[in-house]
Order: sequence, then structure tokens, then C-alpha cells
Amino acid sequence: MFNFIAVKLEVLNHCEDELFSIFTLKTFNPEAFKLTHMLLFHRKEDVRSKYRKIANAVGIGSLQEIMKLHIQTLLNRWGLDFEGSTSESQENDIFERKQCTFCREDASITCLYETFLEEFKPLEIKDDMPVVKNQTMDRKRNSKNKIRKRDLENEMDVLKQIESKEIHRNVVRLLAFNESFPKFYIKERLPGDNLQRRLLEAREKNKIIPISNLIRIIIQAIRGVLYVHSRGCLVRDITTASFGCSVTDDGYFVKLKNFEKAAKPSEFSNDGIISGLIGKFCIPPPLKNVHFI
Repeated sequence: MFNFIAVKLEVLNHCEDELFSIFTLKTFNPEAFKLTHMLLFHRKEDVRSKYRKIANAVGIGSLQEIMKLHIQTLLNRWGLDFEGSTSESQENDIFERKQCTFCREDASITCLYETFLEEFKPLEIKDDMPVVKNQTMDRKRNSKNKIRKRDLENEMDVLKQIESKEIHRNVVRLLAFNESFPKFYIKERLPGDNLQRRLLEAREKNKIIPISNLIRIIIQAIRGVLYVHSRGCLVRDITTASFGCSVTDDGYFVKLKNFEKAAKPSEFSNDGIISGLIGKFCIPPPLKNVHFI
């Protein structure tokens, strides 16, 4: 009689052996792309979970590098030119955002690690730190991580909603995204700092910003916000830090770039009420003494 269970176990053991050999390599092997995609980045959680445990068993401290190279290989296989920056990134257990070059355009990539990396982080308990205090800190960290993860996923959804061939020049574009595992999205990045840093820089250098330039900045910002609203979304976090800003010979050029708190059409009720942020407008303390003429 044909023993189907025995065959399945034989295939499973072979896959485990192949995976062990990949994890023992000092560098990630692009030729093993299909295997890692099937196992570590499988669409089914139970499959991913099994092979994460295998990776943990061989002493892998973190799978971030494998995930980064996997994303790069994935994009390159689609014929898309992608190169990550070596600059510092915003990173924690569940996400990483850093500058990159995508199809020769300045961009930023946001990777959502979710629970994929948290399972590999060893628990550190110091002798002089009570277990109760550790648990409280973990709960606070997990709570912040969940909020941050939700905001980043929301930004990707909003960027998908507002993207179009006629997207406004004062709004950043969504260049690429992947909703399955590993989840990530790439958006346009304006060279230079955000508008808030530009204004702070002007104050530190005692630079006087002409009122004509200020009016152009306001007009561009309003146009960007109105475009997003015309696409059915609502910008709920309008601050100077929400706009990218570059300075050219023609003056200041701004683009709306932050959509983490924006509301999607699905969040609107029949009477137009949206739950979420409470309206609050104020001048950021660092900008109160900026001088304009």
C-alpha cells in the first residue's frame, strides 16, 4: 500500500534540510529565493510559523537581513531597479523605514515585520529588574507597536486609494507595495528635509523668509490636501512635518507625504462623522519665534 504520510514526511524533512543549509550560509543565496519564499514568506501563517521555529532552533538572532535581501530579490525579479540606502533608519521590532532608490527615483521603503521578528528576539531579564516591571514595559511597548503598525498599514491603504495617473504634483506617489508576506511599500521621497526642519533651519540661521515664498508654500500645501480629499480620503494630521520640502532656484517646493492618520472612505459614516483624532490646531513650540516678512 502506498504510504502517503511517509512520503509527506520525507518531503518535509528534505525541505527542513534545505532550509538548514540556507541558514548556515554566511550570506543569503539568491538561488534559494523560491525555497525561502515558500517557507519563511508563505501566505499561510501556520507554514510560516513552523519554519520560523526551525530558524530559531539553529540560533538565528534576527531575520531582518534575510527579509531585506528577500525584498530586494523580489523587486529585481520583477525587473525593478531597487537599492537600499546605507543611511540610518527608523527601526524597531515591527517596522523599518529607510531611504532607498527605486527605478532611479529617490524614495523610502517601509517594511512591516509584524510578529515575524518578535519571535526571534530573546527575552532579557536583569537580576536587578523585577519581573513585574518587565511585564509592564513589554505591555507598553507592545501597545505602541500595535498603534504604529496600524498607522503604517493605514498609510499604505491611503496611498493606494489616492494613487492615479493624474496624481497631484504636491502629493507623494506610491511607487510599489506588497500586501502579502513580507509586507512593504515604497513611496516617493522629496530630496531634503521636511517643511518643519526647513523652517527651523531658517530660524537658526536668522534667515528671513519672504512672505511671497510663504504664500507659495501655503498654496502648495492646500492644493495637496484638497487633492487627497478629492480622492475620498481625509487628511487629519496637517502639520509642517507632514510635508516634504526641497529648495530650488524657483523657491520652496512641498509635497504632502504623511498619511498615517488619514481617514479612508470606509471610515466615513452615513452622516459624515469620522471617529478618531480630535481636532486640535496649534503652533509647534519650536516654530513660535520664526520671523517672516
